Amino acid sequence: MDTESLLKIQKQKSWGLIILLSLLSLQVFLFLLLVLVSFVKSPSWVASLGEHLLFLVPFGVILYFLTTYLAWRWMGIYEIQVVDKFLTLIKRSPLSTRSTQYDLDKIRTWAVVDNTMPEGPLAMLQLLGIADKITLTMEYDGKTKKLMTGNDRAKWEEVCDDIRKKLG
Repeated sequence: MDTESLLKIQKQKSWGLIILLSLLSLQVFLFLLLVLVSFVKSPSWVASLGEHLLFLVPFGVILYFLTTYLAWRWMGIYEIQVVDKFLTLIKRSPLSTRSTQYDLDKIRTWAVVDNTMPEGPLAMLQLLGIADKITLTMEYDGKTKKLMTGNDRAKWEEVCDDIRKKLG
């Protein structure tokens, strides 16, 4: 099994979004803590079990997704590897890792797409660096696949050129 790591790219940080998600995660965590404390102090805890689970389950799920997205935005890394005849895109963060494999023979073209919005709410999020406006795409098996996103067009053009050179 021949493994070659092509690139490791740090996910671009949006400090405004990281601070906002941190505060929101803290609020949800404190709410869950308050629900647990009131559950333990309740004299008839069996009767209030369903009532407390009504809050614990959905807010626990919300806290999980908030923390995984926060970890991705803060410490996420894109990694591209070539293993045998497959290109593997790995998205690593401290709480999760996702990998996707693509057959090298089915990859046709690589492109950097600019998704900049001229006006509206998404345009404001892009200006603040919260929403990504540049996407690295490839044509795979007749379909366009989005691989990585960011805000620096020159960086993604350089990454695209590096991938083209290394894969031939």
